[in-house]
Amino acid sequence: MKSNNLIYILKKRGLLASDSLKFIMDLYLPIIGETAAFLYLFLMNKINKGEVSGNYDDLIVKSYLSNQNFLLARQNLESIGLLNTYKKDDDSEIVFVINDPETPKNFFDNFILKGLFITSSSEEEYKRIMSQYAVDFNFKKYKDIGASVQDSYKIEFDYDVIENGKKVELVGRTKNPLKDNFSDVKLLNYLCKNFQLSANSLSEEEVNNIHRVATLHGLNEAGIGQLCGECLNLLNKRGNKIDILKLRKLAQIYVKNFDVTKIGKKLNTKKMQINSGSDAIKKVKYYESMSPYMFLREKQDGIDPVMSDRKIIDKLAFDMGLSDGMINALLDYTLTKCDGSLNEVFIMKVASTLIRKKVNDTLGVVENLYTKQFDSVNNIKNEASKNITQKQKESSFFDQFDDENLLDSSKYDDIIDGDDNI
Repeated sequence: MKSNNLIYILKKRGLLASDSLKFIMDLYLPIIGETAAFLYLFLMNKINKGEVSGNYDDLIVKSYLSNQNFLLARQNLESIGLLNTYKKDDDSEIVFVINDPETPKNFFDNFILKGLFITSSSEEEYKRIMSQYAVDFNFKKYKDIGASVQDSYKIEFDYDVIENGKKVELVGRTKNPLKDNFSDVKLLNYLCKNFQLSANSLSEEEVNNIHRVATLHGLNEAGIGQLCGECLNLLNKRGNKIDILKLRKLAQIYVKNFDVTKIGKKLNTKKMQINSGSDAIKKVKYYESMSPYMFLREKQDGIDPVMSDRKIIDKLAFDMGLSDGMINALLDYTLTKCDGSLNEVFIMKVASTLIRKKVNDTLGVVENLYTKQFDSVNNIKNEASKNITQKQKESSFFDQFDDENLLDSSKYDDIIDGDDNI
């Protein structure tokens, strides 16, 4: 007898052409890992064979993945835009929509995907893949002498007939946006209205960078748009009109001086402990419900993060390419292990190790951090605290982290690197 009567339905959005396999292996595999890559190919094969519905439990059994691995792989695919999951209101059906992988151009034009690829593999591998997919012919010295559409066809359309099928969604290759509540369209509308920009004045990379700064700091389209005006040079070429480094610094100042809770997402103040797979998912949703600045502010009962803490968040986001949810998980873990302080040496060491382990989403961070091995950090900290003199104990709380035993990154080597199974 089945433990679960849930029915699965498989759909495809795109062509799932022969190039899909190549793009998954070359572009996505370093980020999502072999289990998620296998699950994608498994589901794609099911669609190609026409096996598009059945019992959900049977689907997991036929994948030869454990329930836990199936869930984690599914989460990885959803987070990277390769899979959309929908559940019927009465919980009787679950629909998996398989999306085409991005083309190499769209993939590397996406700031987040590009950053994840480099941090998950290496800069050398990034250059190799870029070279592999580079256009193999330079047309700059050639002129297009082909006929235009008007040369062969009479352009006389009935507008009403054209509009008839506009709302029908058709199969095709489309970009798979990563989920958040920030609208690039609203941002561009704000910039065009207030700063005499046209819709194509900014490059896609510039828009992606602005988007990342906004979501990191919990700012809406108008908030970040206002700051963009301070970093805008209309005379610069497309792609260099916004000074992103200046924008990052201004966003830090903005968050410090204004109440971003009024324009950020609603906070979920429910606290949870990890003791099962289901609790882990709840914890992930909690971490992904707000920006890192909002997260720290909540942890500090409404007090704004100090500049040193904001710089740590900035490094995690832009130097290491971590998502907001991953950053929040790291912040929470570090606050727990370091007695309520954000020890930069500790948090950067943990972050670097997670990147080397190819952890690329919030669930992966949660699953990796909450293991017995990481708990051994308490033993290191207890030993270090025994060496603190009475004079040091009488000093301020933050001075304790100036002790060489605590700031020496080598103290954490055995904790972080000692087990390849983390």
